[in-house]
Amino acid sequence: MQIKTVATDGLMCLPIGRYEDLHHCRVNERILAPYDSCRMVDLTTISSIHYYVAICQLFAPLLEDVKLSDMARDRIQNITIQSAKDGLDLYEKYRSLYSNRQQPHFLAFCLVHLADVMVRHGEKDFGNGIINFCLETLAEAAPGFAFVETLQVMFCERVLGCGLALPPPAVLSEVMGMRSWNSFSREDKLDCCERLTYAQPVDLLTERLDPNLASDFEEEWRAFNEA
Repeated sequence: MQIKTVATDGLMCLPIGRYEDLHHCRVNERILAPYDSCRMVDLTTISSIHYYVAICQLFAPLLEDVKLSDMARDRIQNITIQSAKDGLDLYEKYRSLYSNRQQPHFLAFCLVHLADVMVRHGEKDFGNGIINFCLETLAEAAPGFAFVETLQVMFCERVLGCGLALPPPAVLSEVMGMRSWNSFSREDKLDCCERLTYAQPVDLLTERLDPNLASDFEEEWRAFNEA
């Protein structure tokens, strides 16, 4: 099964982060070289995170109300969850190397998409750690981008909708900048995503799927494994 292109919610754009004092290094090429190396590592990490988000957005809708066999569903779920884990691992590496306050703004959307997959389809035992990681990382980015607080709110709603628990009130208040997470309005959400949620409109996507997808997938997956 070949996948030539992947369409995501604007995630193909790869913005470059801020590199402090880079202009001071232009006077000396020997000094500039390490900065070029860091820039390449930064771009590679960002593009890899985007790649894993794209894989999740490609396969996650197939786990919703699509008549697949147990084998096919297990395969797709494993690919989706592993991609989300790999993306979050890279995000954690990026967080350890760079300031989240100066991160490219699309990384905030990448984070909630990856964490969303784990919250909805991953093992519940890991839910609390991922929830805390997502909210804390978004809190670090919030001073640089005001919309990130709204992403936190929508992620909190998603967590509760999946039957999972949010952090204790004191911790949640701290990561939300001392603002109640349920004090955000519909306008705040529309300003952030132009919709009331960051999540994919899965119901619309599944309506447009090829009715023969399930049988075609089985055949192509079998041929792929036998090749």
